[in-house]
Formats: sequence, C-alpha cells, structure tokens
Amino acid sequence: MAPAFDRSAISQMVNFNNQMVNFNNRLVEETSNPSLFASLGSPWEFNFRDLGRWLQITSMNGQYDLQPLSPVEYLDTIYTGRFQIQADQATSFNICRQFLNAPSMSRNHQDMVELPSKLVIGHSRLGKPSHGSWTPPIVASIKLNLSV
Repeated sequence: MAPAFDRSAISQMVNFNNQMVNFNNRLVEETSNPSLFASLGSPWEFNFRDLGRWLQITSMNGQYDLQPLSPVEYLDTIYTGRFQIQADQATSFNICRQFLNAPSMSRNHQDMVELPSKLVIGHSRLGKPSHGSWTPPIVASIKLNLSV
C-alpha cells in the first residue's frame, strides 16, 4: 500500500493523525464556549481543512533534513497563531500537549546544511548557482541603537 514506509512508520503516522483529530475536536469544543478562552476573534472554526493543511506540511520531510519534521512544528502556523491574544495561543498549545506526545514541542533553532547545489536551512532549500563561488544574499543589515 505504501512501499516507502515501513509498518512502524505507518503506525506512527496513524497515531499522530488520530491525536490531531482529537486535538482539533477539543479546540472546536473549547472555542465554542467563549467563557473558557479565545473570546476575542470568535466565532472560531477548526475543521478537516486545517487537518489537511497539517498533514500536507508534515508529510514533506526532505532527504537532507537533519531532524525529522516534528508533528507539532507547524501547529503555530495552522492553529495557535490564529489566536490574537498570547494567553489564548498558550492555552491552545497546552491543549495540544494533552494530545501530542512529541519529543520536542518546539524548535528554537534551524539546522543549516550547505550542499554543492543548495543551501538547506531547516526544511527550506535555496538553490545555488552552478558557476564559481557563492555567498548567500544578505537580506538586511542589522542596526543596533547602542546609546544608553
């Protein structure tokens, strides 16, 4: 059925998917009652479209990733970041912790690998020209106001 995955990997994916469905359902329940949390910005709608987005992102592990994509790595983008108040974001993240038992609930750094044809930062790839030497473009210089 899925020759690229062994039985253990498939079992783990099914388990994470079930946990995400439960997390999604709990968010629906708790945001339906504005007295619990997330009253600002309501009514909230979390549905299978959100689960589909999460599945799509988490199935994109790259062959050069030093660390596999954590199932909670993009929850901020799809779920918690939608809340306007930091306390609501923290509450939704704590609800997630009840359902997903991930080794790390967040990553505070991105891995970087330089390959002959690309620069890999986290899960993103930046193509490098095939001729001569190459230096990554500097997006913006940092200016610090050090006056006290």
